Amino acid sequence: QFLTEEDDDAESETSSVSSAVDQRTHDKNESRQDGGDDPATDKKATRHTGRRKEPKQKTLPGIDRSGSSKPVGMFRSRDGDGDQLASLQPRLNLVWFSLSVPMLTKLDFLQKYASVEYAPLLQEALLVWETCGLLIPLRERTLELIKRVTRTKERLELRELFTGAQQKVLMANNCWVPPDGGLEDEDNEPDREATDAWLGSVLRLLTDKCSDALALAESKFGDHITYRGNDYAKSLVAKQPAAKPAVHAAVDPAP
Repeated sequence: QFLTEEDDDAESETSSVSSAVDQRTHDKNESRQDGGDDPATDKKATRHTGRRKEPKQKTLPGIDRSGSSKPVGMFRSRDGDGDQLASLQPRLNLVWFSLSVPMLTKLDFLQKYASVEYAPLLQEALLVWETCGLLIPLRERTLELIKRVTRTKERLELRELFTGAQQKVLMANNCWVPPDGGLEDEDNEPDREATDAWLGSVLRLLTDKCSDALALAESKFGDHITYRGNDYAKSLVAKQPAAKPAVHAAVDPAP
């Protein structure tokens, strides 16, 4: 490499050999005085120090020009919008944890939405999964509460049924039925029959919302959303309790 640079310099010198020699001698003297750069001096210094000029680095896939490593995510968009995985992975983890999704199902999901066909649908599909991740566990909890009230004759107050956060999720998804008449009997004790009927009303709304979300996931994205490893669309039919008359009407949210 250094020999090539000297050849290029030699070709650019004047035809007068004596003038070129005088000029180089003059440059050497100046370089020794002010520490300037000289090809011949640099070459000798290189031989003594053993240092070589670093070659230019080529830009490799996944490495930017500054040399810092950039992981190429499996959800990187083709138009260079950036890696979706960095922003969507935490949301995916929350959904998978909420639904107790098995590892194989996670891998199938990642492989599917890494494809050219489904990658553009990832964010929209994730919204449906997130809806199911909120409503399916609430529906399962409602079923357990109904069992506790009807089978064990347990008396539960409203604050014991759903937490404040769970109530907000029910309201946001139009699954909340205000217990206008209260869930207490004449002695201000939790009324099991009123509680059972009220939970049944909430359960029906949750079932309808879950059914709609599961149907959308299957029809639009081809996804079969599971809960604890089981296809929840099938479990939805198997666990549907007998309908009971509602004691409270659902209230439409304010526009």
